[in-house]
Amino acid sequence: MIKQFKRDVTVAAPITYKVSVFNNPGILVALTPGSGGTLKAQYRVTAESTWRDLTSGTVSVYTEELVTKPVDAIKITATVATGVVEISQA
Repeated sequence: MIKQFKRDVTVAAPITYKVSVFNNPGILVALTPGSGGTLKAQYRVTAESTWRDLTSGTVSVYTEELVTKPVDAIKITATVATGVVEISQA
């Protein structure tokens, strides 16, 4: 079963996607920043961990990233303009 998640990410209102079960091949994170804006993608290993940037970090153009390590959650933050995050997990 594929779990899918799509949300608008508004400025100053980060979106957090809690990973309930991690399965291979991983989690696809698709980021679509708003016009003139950026989206920052971060993860944490446990609920008590510090947020760390995913490899893509802060992006200003459409970007896809495959998260292949087990994580507790993924957080997306928008600057300047509302963007969209889409997450697909097998």
